[in-house]
Amino acid sequence: MEQGTLGELYLTRSVIKHISKKNKNVITGAAVGNDFARLRAESDFVCAEAVARDPYIAWVKAFNNLSVSGAEKIGARLVFLLPVNIQEQDIKEYMKCFNGLADKNDAQIMGGHSQVSSAYARASFCVTAYGKRDGTDRAQIEKDYDIVMAGYAGCLGTRLIAEGKYDELVKHFSESYIDGFFSYNDDISIDAAAKLMAENDACYMHDVSWGGVYGALWQLGTAIKRGMCIDNFKLPIRQETIEICEYFNINPYLLDGTGAILGVFSDGQTAVKRLLENKIPASVIGKVTMDKSKVIRAGVDERYLQPPSFDEIYKVIENV
Repeated sequence: MEQGTLGELYLTRSVIKHISKKNKNVITGAAVGNDFARLRAESDFVCAEAVARDPYIAWVKAFNNLSVSGAEKIGARLVFLLPVNIQEQDIKEYMKCFNGLADKNDAQIMGGHSQVSSAYARASFCVTAYGKRDGTDRAQIEKDYDIVMAGYAGCLGTRLIAEGKYDELVKHFSESYIDGFFSYNDDISIDAAAKLMAENDACYMHDVSWGGVYGALWQLGTAIKRGMCIDNFKLPIRQETIEICEYFNINPYLLDGTGAILGVFSDGQTAVKRLLENKIPASVIGKVTMDKSKVIRAGVDERYLQPPSFDEIYKVIENV
């Protein structure tokens, strides 16, 4: 394709034509000549974004960020950054994926931007998710409040490594064992867990993503201006993740944990009970402290969390 914005013919035939989901809160959505989306303002609006080379991952990461706000989904705007060797059929497949996600999530695709350039070696996608919520402020967080984790550490990172290093891994693990990692693709939305946490009076929620659960815990402490004491043995993690991380000599708690969520509660056990009743793995993993130090304990061993600066997946796969 020619460099520059996607031509009107391609835009109409391969992008806009495939947008079917409508949302009552969207007044002006995707169309040729529309440079914006207009939303009906009845409450607080929230937006969140994510970038990835996989349409599904970009969409879920963006809406995971939205979910922790407690917002009801409205829609999304999409940005396609495309290499010059892209084919129209590829664009149709991308839109098929996005449109399926929009239908599933009751969210309207409200427009966006597409750019073809030799600067892009591979297609990348930016999704900005929009939602609305009431303006209620969250409760004050006090000492000894519970920190709850739902979902598994290193969930998405494990799947990406299994996918990218499949040929190497099948020499050391059975094919059926490795194929089991790909089921994680269904586990990386935190929408259900976030709703249950909100219903159980979460004072604060934060999704786990790049930098793993350790990175998310650091960010949580920074956001609430509190410290924490975490029991490393309480962090939910699959045995498969432990084994694949041991094989590549990486830390699973610093591996992309998209699919997990952290919440702060005055009564974390009640929230955990509700999550488990809904077949969502969860555990009270620690307590809030007032000294702002972020401590991880594993038996008698103790360490302090550091600001997230990398994700372990890049030690295994360079181009994620």
